[in-house]
Parts: sequence; structure tokens; C-alpha cells
Amino acid sequence: MVSTTQAPSVGQPMTAEEFDEFLWQLDDERCINFELVGGKLKEMAEPSVEHQQLSNKLSFLLQTHIAQVGLDYEVLQQTICQFSASNKRRPDLIVVRTEDWLATPGPQAILRQLPLLAVEVISTNWKDDYIEKFALYQNLGIQEYWTIDSGRAKVRNPEIRVPTISVCILVNGKYQVEQYTGRQTIRSRLFPNFQLSIAQLFKVARIL
Repeated sequence: MVSTTQAPSVGQPMTAEEFDEFLWQLDDERCINFELVGGKLKEMAEPSVEHQQLSNKLSFLLQTHIAQVGLDYEVLQQTICQFSASNKRRPDLIVVRTEDWLATPGPQAILRQLPLLAVEVISTNWKDDYIEKFALYQNLGIQEYWTIDSGRAKVRNPEIRVPTISVCILVNGKYQVEQYTGRQTIRSRLFPNFQLSIAQLFKVARIL
């Protein structure tokens, strides 16, 4: 669908229904640029080539593993998740039960159930991913939250100096965080046999 509808001002207060209607009027490419954050419209920055490569290749590796072990899960990118009436966010990547995804109602693919896993590829807005989304996903009770940090953004987390995968696992309502660098294989409760290191992901994504 293509529309000449002008976008409301970024930061404009919106209800969940108004946000859905706004997205419905946009073409598919433009639609993915927006989230509803704290009841206000937010426009997302265009991801870099590196960002997209890391997200795409991680999606491929997860999909391959899920098929091999026979899990009834889906791996989705840039899917709107309705976390509350005032927060509809687009994690870079999620893993969700197939039955939850297929039960998604309405003409728009807005997930109403919590994903099992949320993944964010870190860019210049690193504080959103390490602080805001960490707290949001933890409070919601999402079982695992991963961040993929190349350590190469111009504005970056000063505590991350080398490429790092952080795996946050929910334990008694709080995330326990483990960080993995180089060829260290991550440990995931959801995917105990999934073999992944940041070095492997960089190789598959052809990032030097």
C-alpha cells in the first residue's frame, strides 16, 4: 500500500489505536521506521549495512538451528511487539512460539504475546539497548535478551571495547548477564546446544 499521508510529528502523543491506524496508511518500507514509545511516536534511525548484516545472519543461524533440533519457533526481524498500550516496539530480532505468531490477530502483524527472546544489534543509540530496553524486557519477563555489539560505533558504550555478545537470562525476575568475546561460545537457556561466538557471527556476516 502506498500513501501520501504525512507522518505526524515525532514525539507527538498517540494512542495505541492511532498508532495502528498511522502504520496502516503507510507503505511497507516506511512503516518499519516507527515505534510507539511511552505513548509517543518515535522514528527509528536507518540501520547501517553492518547492523543489517549482523541481524540477518544471526536470524539465519538461529533459523537453521531451530529447524535442526525441531523446535516450533519462529525467528522474526523488525516485528512490532505490543508490550503495553503505550509501548509498541520493534526489536531487531525476536524468537516467538509458532502458535503465538500464527494467532496474531488483525490485518497488521503486531505480536501481542511476549517473545521468548529479544535481540538488539547495538548502534549509536547504545543507551537505549543497554539501559532502557534492558529494563523494559526484564520488567516484562522476556526469558532472554541478547545484545550484539561490534564495538565500532562512533558513539559507543565505553565499557565495550571489543566485539561482544551479551546474553541476559531471566532468573527470579532479574537478568543475569554474561558477556562473550572472541571465539567464546555463548550459553543460552533457550538454546543450550546453539554454538555461536562473536567471531563466528562476524565471519558469516563477512565483517572484517
